[in-house]
Amino acid sequence: MIKELKKAKYEYFELPKDQGGGFEKQVSEEDYEFQFAWDRQAAFLNAQSRAMSELRTLINQFNDLTHENDEPRLKLEQMRLGVEKTKAEIKK
Repeated sequence: MIKELKKAKYEYFELPKDQGGGFEKQVSEEDYEFQFAWDRQAAFLNAQSRAMSELRTLINQFNDLTHENDEPRLKLEQMRLGVEKTKAEIKK
């Protein structure tokens, strides 16, 4: 479990001249959020899923914009075929 400070309110008090004058800041109210491990893991998995979806979309856009014989596109196709080959070997 993690205790994280979410919000804090401060009050400023004027110091007497015999204590150096000026202002002193003191916390008047604090609001904490408690996070459990499973909540943090779920948030991480959701963020990772969104990032992978965005990557997939960007790769498709790249494929649409590049020429068929473009070297980076051919490398991308080679990587895709390598992934499919690995998946097929795992299924065996």
